[in-house]
Amino acid sequence: MSPARRHAGRLLLRVAALALGARAAHAQSRHALLIGINQYEYAAPVLTSWQRHVQPAVAAWRARLQGSAPATAARLTGEPAPHRQLVGDLDGAVNDATAMAEVLQHRYQFAPPRLLLNEHATRDSILAALRQLADDARPGDVIVFYYAGHGSQRVNSLSTRKLNHLDQTIVPADANAGQFDIRDMELAAAFDRVLDRIGPTGTLTLIFDSCHSGAVTRGEPSPSKVRWAAADPRDAADSVAVPPPEDRGALFLAAAQDFEPSSEVTTSDIEGRPRAHGAFTAALLRVMRSAPPNEPAMRVFERARAILQQDGLAQNPVIRGTESDRRRSLFGTYHGAIAGGVTAPVLRVEHDTVRLQAGLAVGLAPGAELRLVDSAPNAPVRLKVVAVHGLAESDAVAIAGSPGRLSPGTLFVVDRWTSASGPALRVWIPAGREPAALTRDVAALGALRHGSVAEWTDDPTTLPDDGRPLYVVRYEPDGWHLVTPAGATMRLATATADEVGRAIAAAESAATSVRERERTALRAAGAQADGILPPAGVRPRVAVLVPPPTPLRTSLRLGRGTPNDAVEPVDDPAAADYLLAGRLGDGGVSYAWLRPNGSAASQRRSSLPPRTLWVGSGALDVAADSLTELATRLARLRGWLTLAAPPDTGESRFPYRLALRNRATGALRDSGETHDGESFDLVLQRDSTIPVDRIPARWVYVLAIDSYGRGIPLFPSAGLGGNRVPMDSAGTDIAPPVITLPRRAPIRIVPPYGVDTFVLLTTAEAIDPDVLRFDGVRGASSDAAGGTLSRLLARVGRTRGVDDDPVPSSWSVQRLALRSGPATTAKP
Repeated sequence: MSPARRHAGRLLLRVAALALGARAAHAQSRHALLIGINQYEYAAPVLTSWQRHVQPAVAAWRARLQGSAPATAARLTGEPAPHRQLVGDLDGAVNDATAMAEVLQHRYQFAPPRLLLNEHATRDSILAALRQLADDARPGDVIVFYYAGHGSQRVNSLSTRKLNHLDQTIVPADANAGQFDIRDMELAAAFDRVLDRIGPTGTLTLIFDSCHSGAVTRGEPSPSKVRWAAADPRDAADSVAVPPPEDRGALFLAAAQDFEPSSEVTTSDIEGRPRAHGAFTAALLRVMRSAPPNEPAMRVFERARAILQQDGLAQNPVIRGTESDRRRSLFGTYHGAIAGGVTAPVLRVEHDTVRLQAGLAVGLAPGAELRLVDSAPNAPVRLKVVAVHGLAESDAVAIAGSPGRLSPGTLFVVDRWTSASGPALRVWIPAGREPAALTRDVAALGALRHGSVAEWTDDPTTLPDDGRPLYVVRYEPDGWHLVTPAGATMRLATATADEVGRAIAAAESAATSVRERERTALRAAGAQADGILPPAGVRPRVAVLVPPPTPLRTSLRLGRGTPNDAVEPVDDPAAADYLLAGRLGDGGVSYAWLRPNGSAASQRRSSLPPRTLWVGSGALDVAADSLTELATRLARLRGWLTLAAPPDTGESRFPYRLALRNRATGALRDSGETHDGESFDLVLQRDSTIPVDRIPARWVYVLAIDSYGRGIPLFPSAGLGGNRVPMDSAGTDIAPPVITLPRRAPIRIVPPYGVDTFVLLTTAEAIDPDVLRFDGVRGASSDAAGGTLSRLLARVGRTRGVDDDPVPSSWSVQRLALRSGPATTAKP
């Protein structure tokens, strides 16, 4: 096919798809501006060019301050303007912006979004693009602004809205050339223009994956990066206050609260390769690909927040807007086919292959089956996906009927679904050390227990989040290294306590000097530095992470070609879910799988444990077997926590959410914390946002995953009736506001405390309940009784992925994660 004809086919397809689904009741258009910045560090020629452009702006700023009030002008001296630390590069921001663009265009039917990436996202370019976004907007339009990159703060001595005199900012690509950040007041003014243009019938959604805090993390340091840059001490001296756009009808989503870090994580692409993303964006994209387009924004946000909680990240995303705005969908109202099930238009037919304009953006994977939208489910033309090409396209073949008469724009709907393959768990195993050499190193480094420079800790996962810096001594293929709290790595000349002590002292001296310069500059500008800089004068901690002896490392049976291929060892620790680490205790060296940055606080907020049991290394073959078993147990646990169901859309959408009802008070709990001694019933709570009068018949199952990683079936209970909803004996299917799921005994909250995850499965076919019971590596066999869905669930976390055996698309999974803690003392 010629390029011209192919382009014409795409235009025809675009028009057909819009007509079939995405067009709302009024003629609204959907436009997006997306910014992703990975690169902040540039070669001298680029920086020099930018600096020539920036210098007039800096000179104008100095002149303005010199002409301002005496107290403000007095902060300027004859010295050069105070400058922030170098802004470092990121890994996943460009991936975030491009993936969001694909999902918006191909899942939510936006016009091709405008992307500003890396060097194209300078301060002037971003502000110009915002002006253009407003100029192009029309009444009733749906507008999205998305930013992934560093966030920061800038001193503003004249701020009337912030007690600490620090404006929040996004950091442009030319920041290291001395360019000013874009302050929140500047962004608010730009968004005001957009809101003026789109009017009350339009929609403006703002999404920021950055942070304004350099909060210190604890535990075994992860090489993944935090999206925060040091504050800019140059005083903006701007008293103009613009109301936040969410007060005028915009919907605002941010990756973290002001005082929290926003982290990057590693996810998998369609071929199972590691891919860096912002943690919040990765969670949000996962929900957007499966949620109905008309899903209320608050519900999408809650689901993304739950995913972050499962991963134990020290960030709590934020949603702001009026109550009515939080209840609306993220991107306007959808009608027609796109508002129902997952659809895939035909792009073209070549020989026996049908190219579909749908891919990862709508959750397609090889093995999924589709039928024509305008035909009965048993119509003769059926397609099966054989390959997925990124977010927007896939190949399918006919498994019934002939594709010869299909034309571009013909719409199919998914009615049988498969999940994407890939490992359930990624682990990083450090380089092995010969036993004799390891014994010598451990003896020499053990003297750090009594050192004066830093306090010894043998288990970094137990440390509190108290701001004290943690240094980690770690072995790598080229020798022993010291990892600083900022993630920098320095090679040690010798593996001795004295060498480590000198390296820590030097690193602390340099870090203290930098922090004090920042503190002085911020205080001189009238800002409160204590809220954004680590505490001064605290004694650091040190942990030695002992590598495995070479025979132990080679005996671990994990990865491709082993019975445990659901666990994949990776070369990059930044791509790992868990890291193998040894500790030096009184009884010798023992090993465990540790979460990156795992700490006592992360145990309270994560569905994944910060570490496994410690395994002694006395008998290497026994240690290898135990560590292999613990890794497969973690894979099973994480597989259930990340199990993806098909989008629950259309008339078969299940209109209930799982909750716990307190037996003493009757209060429903679907978030927050439970306490020791409380008793709860399982209930289904009617979702008022789903306009359904009757319940689609579903089999209902509930299991709990406790803080030890055990799978415990909670419903159905034998002998207490069936588990098909509706359960009314008269056969009525009218949807009541609350349905109680009967159990023989209530759910009681007891130690150990942590995060308990309750999983609700609803299915159109009965499944084998044994697949819901597991205690690590022991679980239902892969040939479990029941249908294809039972077999899929039995394989969760046990194999590298599922095959292309498709299951009905009429099943769903919900997760309810609740923190448990000690009983509270009632106030008199």
